[in-house]
Amino acid sequence: MDRVVQPALFAGLKQYFESKRRILKSGDLVGISVDERLGRAVFSGAAATDASTPDEDLTIRFNQANESAQGVKKVGVAWFRVAHVVPGKSEDQDEDDQWGGVAVIDSATTRMVQAGSDISRVPGILENGWEYWLGVKSVPKSISNAPGPHGLVTEPPQPFIPPLQKRIRELMAVATSPRAIQLGMKPVVILLRSQQRHIGKTTVATRACADIGLHTFPIDAYDILTEGGANGGDVKTEAYLKARAERAFHCGPHLSAMAEILADARVVIATTTDVEQIPEGIRSMFTHEFEMTAPEEKEREGILRNAVAERSIRLSPDVDLGSVALKTAALVAGDLVDVVERASAIRTARLEKLAETASKVAPESNVSVRDVLVSGGDAARGVTKADFDAAVEAARKNFADSIGAPKIPNVKWEDVGGLTNVKDALVETIQLPLERPELFAKGMKKRSGILFYGPPGTGKTLLAKAIATEFSLNFFSVKGPELLNMYIGESEANVRRVFQRARDARPCVVFFDELDSVAPKRGNQGDSGGVMDRIVSQLLAELDGMNGGEENSGGVFVIGATNRPDLLDTALLRPGRFDKMLYLGVSDTHEKQATILEALTRKFTLDPEVSLRRVADRLPLTYTGADLYALCSDAMLKAITRKATAVDEKIKQLPGGPISTGLRARWFPASVPRNWNISSGFGGNSNPMTRNRSHRAQGQDPRRRRPSAMLLKRSGWEASLMDSSTDQLRMETTLLLAVGKVKGRPGQP
Repeated sequence: MDRVVQPALFAGLKQYFESKRRILKSGDLVGISVDERLGRAVFSGAAATDASTPDEDLTIRFNQANESAQGVKKVGVAWFRVAHVVPGKSEDQDEDDQWGGVAVIDSATTRMVQAGSDISRVPGILENGWEYWLGVKSVPKSISNAPGPHGLVTEPPQPFIPPLQKRIRELMAVATSPRAIQLGMKPVVILLRSQQRHIGKTTVATRACADIGLHTFPIDAYDILTEGGANGGDVKTEAYLKARAERAFHCGPHLSAMAEILADARVVIATTTDVEQIPEGIRSMFTHEFEMTAPEEKEREGILRNAVAERSIRLSPDVDLGSVALKTAALVAGDLVDVVERASAIRTARLEKLAETASKVAPESNVSVRDVLVSGGDAARGVTKADFDAAVEAARKNFADSIGAPKIPNVKWEDVGGLTNVKDALVETIQLPLERPELFAKGMKKRSGILFYGPPGTGKTLLAKAIATEFSLNFFSVKGPELLNMYIGESEANVRRVFQRARDARPCVVFFDELDSVAPKRGNQGDSGGVMDRIVSQLLAELDGMNGGEENSGGVFVIGATNRPDLLDTALLRPGRFDKMLYLGVSDTHEKQATILEALTRKFTLDPEVSLRRVADRLPLTYTGADLYALCSDAMLKAITRKATAVDEKIKQLPGGPISTGLRARWFPASVPRNWNISSGFGGNSNPMTRNRSHRAQGQDPRRRRPSAMLLKRSGWEASLMDSSTDQLRMETTLLLAVGKVKGRPGQP
């Protein structure tokens, strides 16, 4: 224990017995919460004034702090065990025998002696509220304000416990039971592995120990390297491990959590992010091995609730942590905790900005954040849905950057016109596995492979993006050239990496655009190395893993798009792979064309006289979705051009006469640098061929002169024109006129 915390600890123990009379017996445990900040402050103050009486000064301040600040969050808890209770002299021996070792402790008459450290098991936190009683955790205000079932007692919130934590807790409870020790059962050695960092391996192990009251003794492999491997080799490393082990033995029943196997593969560990780096001989020593993956939706919601409760964050009524968990697909525990903390920080920034705005409106009153909280009440104190949305957006962006995945495209069903039957088939194929995954855990095969085929421009890519948006899925778009590599084996490795990234980011959609270029028929290619055949074989193996109902492959949907399904390898189209084939064709009726036009012009401002149905009636039935998009784009461009022309006509009608668009003499001194000769920039000749020959005759590269002329144009005349108040279109026309005159050519308006 830190020396500066000891005065605070003993002061807390003294205050515990002096505050009221306590009933104790042999073997009882007394928990004392420690406030490290208070202990350090008083210790430094006592050392500066009078080092002989730090305990008395600390006791007074400790009592004052407990009386003035309720619900102060302590750093930790120190446990004291009652070893012996010796009663006073008794005349009646029989009464002394019936006494049973239970005593009422009066600080004025009872003498207590500290006997040193002891080995004992501490109470577990499972179904025990001592953390809230001792002030280590504070009950959220939303719960503490609500009356209990009997009107007096408030039950603490039940934290979310992951299934893996329950499993580890059961194994450790059996291994540390007295019966297991008597039978001589071997210790349980558990390996927690994952492919992502900050997924919560150490947290799960620590909380599982706390549930049953085991001590946690962490050992980091990087510390072992620092102490031994870097400065003295194996001798110091062995001595360091022995010293740590001897210290751990004095902690009683405990868990030795050794982290970071990557520091040295010769050390037995508990957690790792790369299990392949562990030698088989060491890996075989572990009795149990568990893999931690990204949490599911229910687990993410539980982690969010735990993070909110531990930080005593008040939520607004519009916040639904279930919907927040739905938007945080593929995020791990560390990311979810960051979302909660970031949302709280966004709330604070919002309140600070509101206080700053209020101070500007009323300069005579300096409005602070506290004033905003007091005036706003509970509505101002709570974290709103907008705060969580901003926090989730930032977390998803960081996650997408880390794995190289784009964010979810903002394409909705309303943006896809028509294709009603295709949308219904997609909902049946994708929505059922997401909402009822237990159906597929009983052996039912998933149909997660979908193939869109049809002529170009019918909305295949747009429909795949809409799937990712509507079902809140991550979106990976893969094209053929991205997978090809000149080295043998790297193309297949790229296919494996794509599906591994998809498993890490699940639930997600992997979209193969132009699938016929990635997976053509095997045996028909002319490449000598057979790279396309190997890519097809690897793709088939990955698709079988996706659709095999495996636990680590759920939530990954593979969608392919092609214009030539006849060129695809036939093995891709069998049931279990791309077995759901959906045809996206050209609209065969004017009603469908009108529906597509309505989707394309959903954000347009249409004239009241415009009837999209009449526009569709005049179109041929050979128009695809891309053709209709081009039609709407051309119509919008013509409308913008007409509006710009109308604005020019209005400007001409303004009083004061027409606005001059020519260059003025006062602009030249500011734009043309001094001591600059135009002939030096253009070779003294307006003919580019003659100019190039003159440069070559002088041994110069004519291209070296061009950047200086372009730099002059960008930094000189264009900057001066942009600073004026002339219309943008006229500025561009004036600029072209000026450049034409400088180059020796007459400017054409």
